[in-house]
Amino acid sequence: MDETISVEVGEDHLAAFRRSPKIAIAELIWNSLDADATEVAVEYELNPFGGIDAVIVRDDGTGMTRTDATFGFRNFGNSWKRTASKTPDGRAIHGKLGRGRYTAYSIGAHPVWTSVAEEDGIRRRLTVTGSAANLRNVRVASEAEPTDGPTGTVVQIDQLTEQAQRELMHESIWQDLTTRFAPYLEQYPGVSIIYRGKSLNPAGLRDRTDTSTIQLEGTKVEAVLSIIEWKVKVDRRLYLCDENGFALADIPPGVHAPGYQFTAYLRWSGFQEIGHDIILAEMDTGAVGDLIGAAKDRIREYFKGRAAEKQQEQIKEWEDEGVFPDFGEATTPTKIAERQAFDIVALSAAAIVNEAPPRTRKLALNLIKSALESGPTALQDVLLNVLDLPEDKVEELRRLLYRTTLASVIEASKRIADRLDFLAGLDALIFDADSKKQTLERRQLHRILANETWVFGEEWALTGDDDRLTQVLAAHLHLLGEDVELANLRPVIREDGSDAIPDLVLSRTLETAENKYEHLVVELKRPSHKLKSADVEQLRSYAVAVAEDDRFQQPNVRWTYVLIGNSTNTSVDEQRDQLDQPYGRVQNAKRYSIWVRNWSEVICDAKHRHKFVQQSLDYTTDHDTGVEYLREKHREYLPDAMLPAAEAPSG
Repeated sequence: MDETISVEVGEDHLAAFRRSPKIAIAELIWNSLDADATEVAVEYELNPFGGIDAVIVRDDGTGMTRTDATFGFRNFGNSWKRTASKTPDGRAIHGKLGRGRYTAYSIGAHPVWTSVAEEDGIRRRLTVTGSAANLRNVRVASEAEPTDGPTGTVVQIDQLTEQAQRELMHESIWQDLTTRFAPYLEQYPGVSIIYRGKSLNPAGLRDRTDTSTIQLEGTKVEAVLSIIEWKVKVDRRLYLCDENGFALADIPPGVHAPGYQFTAYLRWSGFQEIGHDIILAEMDTGAVGDLIGAAKDRIREYFKGRAAEKQQEQIKEWEDEGVFPDFGEATTPTKIAERQAFDIVALSAAAIVNEAPPRTRKLALNLIKSALESGPTALQDVLLNVLDLPEDKVEELRRLLYRTTLASVIEASKRIADRLDFLAGLDALIFDADSKKQTLERRQLHRILANETWVFGEEWALTGDDDRLTQVLAAHLHLLGEDVELANLRPVIREDGSDAIPDLVLSRTLETAENKYEHLVVELKRPSHKLKSADVEQLRSYAVAVAEDDRFQQPNVRWTYVLIGNSTNTSVDEQRDQLDQPYGRVQNAKRYSIWVRNWSEVICDAKHRHKFVQQSLDYTTDHDTGVEYLREKHREYLPDAMLPAAEAPSG
């Protein structure tokens, strides 16, 4: 009579450890490898309609005795592997919690383990049957039958879930398993994993590997990061692994690397200690989160270097072949722009150019050079006839190049992309919890915005950066044609006797028939500061100081003052929402107006102005690319929280 074994844990707890079907396949393979299997095969039994009737995982490992089964299925979260560092054959062990077998229920409702193991010199076959209807109980055969068959285990899972029927037919699973098990298969070359008749072969698909060490400054945390570039398309993932390279979880790498197929493996013994909470590791605010952030930064730096390296390799390859055009010395801005434009077009068409023999490659590259120098008609012929680009796209480019130059098109596209990245980075700088606390108005935010003034509107140009209001007046008088010497100007004094010093001053001249002049004064507050009525009064003092100065009594001058912060209190909100006033304007005098805005409004307005061009370029940006842009352009002004972990001061 069969024996029923009850798991010593609640059924709800068991159900919580179900995984996606493809992760369940991986866990069953790991169980086989931990049993010293040298060959693991995953097979499907298909029905006449193309659906899956059963999933079968076979291995030639050491098998499972009745004692093993009783202990293993009863003690959820407690495995013999917990106290063992190696398998009997000397391989590193993946699982230590005894939970992997329960992932079978993620695939189907009826798993059956048939295992042959040797005990006391006799081989016996044992059968264990489970049911999703009763997760806590499994049936174990009362006696293991003697057999002459080889040791090993077969897991057959019937009555597949709807999710498993959908996911397990995807061809991408073979590639996912290949990338997931790559470190293990390279460490143990005698092991073979076969998925639906096709061996996982990471060595044959790997293009190159980069391995580096990551050390968190001021801590003892040290990890190893391996980046593998693949020859085939793979699902980009950052695998969080134990020190042996066993993948415990995976997350998106959050890295833009066009043209590269890669996976990365972060090896650290601490990931094993996290247990089930590793799923939330990326959200950790301590060493775990810092380590993952540092790994992403390293991946980003690696592919930035690889892109430049790849371009130089391609150009050098053309030069060595003697097919690269002669540009001479690029000594003028025009010549430099022409060379840059050529590199962009030629490298974009490299895949097509390189399909041809050397003589044709040389002709194609010289035709591109001549086309860029000759104009849109010649370039159209090269793109359409030589490089075989779509005719509609070539026609669009031809019309565009009649109105402007290719260099201008490239520059405009880059400017828009940079602006979109800046907005994503500004959002992170102002609203991310850590950077929000560390960002200061004059030393950091002010300095960054001084170089990105377009965010307030295309019409504004910077005339002063944290200058005393005296210098703002000097610039204004100069626009009016007066011969003003700054040294002879007396400071503009507030009512309390202090110098008036705005954070950021932008100005523009409206060249109309009435000869009007307009100035914008922006007062920035640090992201952690909530705007209150006292801040509005501070800005009003600037406006009064200018309005009461007898040097600025001309009727054709108007000032607009804007106070910007992250959030506002109730009293300021009431001032921003007045009858018969645009939302945000708190005062409208004859010669000046005062506005209060929050950063989310400023950023949304700027994004809206660029929305059409962004959609036309099909350009995508996100938090990580935005932060990377700030690091590249404004690194010296960023708070420690936004710097790579390796650069941020410890403590």
